[in-house]
This record gives sequence, structure tokens and C-alpha cells, in this order.
Amino acid sequence: MADTDPSEMERFQQLSDQYQADMPGPLIGQKLPMDVLVTEYAQADPTFVVKTAGLAATHSAYRHIKGDGQCGWRSTVFGYFETLLQLGDMQIVMQETVRLRSFEETMRMAGIDYEILSVMFDDTWELLEDIQKAVERQDKSEDVLLNILNDENRSNSIVYHFKV
Repeated sequence: MADTDPSEMERFQQLSDQYQADMPGPLIGQKLPMDVLVTEYAQADPTFVVKTAGLAATHSAYRHIKGDGQCGWRSTVFGYFETLLQLGDMQIVMQETVRLRSFEETMRMAGIDYEILSVMFDDTWELLEDIQKAVERQDKSEDVLLNILNDENRSNSIVYHFKV
């Protein structure tokens, strides 16, 4: 495999970060049955047909994530918080809150001015509080996640927090 020029990779990352898709719909969609995806790709390239059929054998549902240049990060962040919510274990939610908050000291030790970034992290702390409240109510509804992570500004702040 050929070596990749670091400046070229940096340029690609900048282009990805700046990409603004003009696509309708929410950033994160509702769960849909896998047969919807299988049907959508039924006439696609045979490789996609095989792969979607394989997914349908192991997964019951999927959700669309808006392809806005941050979709990979956004889907990972959503999956992380969805797992915390679905586990419904307050101890795990509290452990993760402490773990995420502990990165403040790591950032400070690395010379990062945490005070400048901390405002960006407020949405993450609010989402974790909302998850804690949902766990206390034994509510595993995804509404708490979809409400915050479909708000573009708040969602971008949380994604940024996870990228830092």
C-alpha cells in the first residue's frame, strides 16, 4: 500500500469537516425494519444485495443517518448513548459520566485550554442527565436521544466533544 501524504489527508479531513449536504429529513431517523433496506437495495449492485441480505439475517432494524459529513461520528455517538439508555443501568451511566468528565484533566495536561471548549460539552452533560432521568423512570424510549441529536447545533456540539 502506498504511503499517504499527511498534508493530503489533512486536506481531505478539512473537506469532510466543511461538507454541507443539502438533504431533507432528520439527522437521525426512526428505526425501520430491515426489510425496508433490503427492498431499497434489491435492484442495486449485487454486492449491496448480498450485504443487505446479510444484515437482515443478523439485525431486525436500521435507521437512516443523514450523510452530512459527520454521519459516521454521529451514528457512533448515537449508538453509544443508545446503548447506555437500553442497558438501563444507572451505575453504568454514572461510570460513563465520570469517565467522560475525567478527560478534562487529560486535556489540561495536554495543554488544551479546556475553558474554551467546555461550553461545547454542555450538550453532552445535558444528554447524560436526560439519560439518567430516563433510566430512573425505567424509560427506554429513544425520544430523549432523538430530540437532542436531531437538533443540528446540539448534535454537532456532542459530536465535536467525542472527536476531541
